[in-house]
Amino acid sequence: MKYELSVKTGFFTSEPCSLTISKGLLTLSWACATRDEIRLAEESIMGIVIKKRNLLEIEITTNEKTLSGFFSSNYDPKQLLDLLISNIKTTTTFREE
Repeated sequence: MKYELSVKTGFFTSEPCSLTISKGLLTLSWACATRDEIRLAEESIMGIVIKKRNLLEIEITTNEKTLSGFFSSNYDPKQLLDLLISNIKTTTTFREE
């Protein structure tokens, strides 16, 4: 399944992309074709945090970096969480703030 979001790329910058969740793999595909997609195998993902504030947010921590962003639409957080848990074997947390 694909989710539209904006990922933070700098201190005050973010770029639109889509997050595809599949068995053992997360893929971030950028809206602009000049960036390479990011493929994260579950072995490299140390944890995922979903936060419900005004907007639904995500933070993905890997061995090398942390990616964070916010979803463009009002996705169901429970459905997103269930999809992540069933496809990615890592610690996945939900916080409502």
